[in-house]
Amino acid sequence: MPPTPSPEPNTDDPSKLESGEIQEKIEVGSKQCDDFDTNAADTSAVDASPWYIKTLRLVKYYALRGMKQDVRNLGNDKLTEIHNAAKKFDDDTEYLFSFLQVITACLASFAHGSNDVSNAAGPISAIYDTWKTGRVDISGENPVPKWVLAMAGGAIVLGLLTLGYHVMRRVGNGITYLTPSRGFSAELGASLTVLTASQLGLPVSTTLCLVGSVVFVGLCNGNLRAINWRTVGLCFGSWMITLPIAGLISGLLFAFASNAPNKIV
Repeated sequence: MPPTPSPEPNTDDPSKLESGEIQEKIEVGSKQCDDFDTNAADTSAVDASPWYIKTLRLVKYYALRGMKQDVRNLGNDKLTEIHNAAKKFDDDTEYLFSFLQVITACLASFAHGSNDVSNAAGPISAIYDTWKTGRVDISGENPVPKWVLAMAGGAIVLGLLTLGYHVMRRVGNGITYLTPSRGFSAELGASLTVLTASQLGLPVSTTLCLVGSVVFVGLCNGNLRAINWRTVGLCFGSWMITLPIAGLISGLLFAFASNAPNKIV
């Protein structure tokens, strides 16, 4: 009768392992735990949602992404010296102005709609009227369609949600140290300027007015080091560059359309 083979040692029983083998298994298990991705099951799983649900999620992500961005620039080491050069006021006073700044922010939005949005809605309305009537209205008495105003308002809100945080990060604490009292003064000054220009029928830029207001509020600190002059220079440079660039692109598009073949041989 052949001898019965001895059972293999149970390596899963810690009592029957050598101390070196136990230490080796502990290290391997720890490495596996470190490498384990808790979201692996989620990423490998197939999303069975309908295509329109996936599209809505994607639109929601990009539409609300700007609301999750930090625009305060408080942790920026490059701006620490500029912020430290600004005067600091009493916290209770700043807290009081935080309520007033909400009002001036609404006023700035109203001024922005009265001028900047009108700059975009005007040409669209003129193009639509020409296409509808077949003639060019030189009197300027035709009313602007309501859907044009709604489209312009919706577009400006969409731009604010998606890409507006870049400009907010640049202007908010990127030029000088802003507090509710300083923001109140800058917004009120810029809003009154834009509203006056709108009443006179002059197209101006609300952003330009706000940047100028922020710069002069920063000058009230009595210290030139309290202003980020590099950012101010970039702002003024961008205004000078975008004017010819926009004109060149518009001219090329018009030349392409006006010189396109309009007859079928």
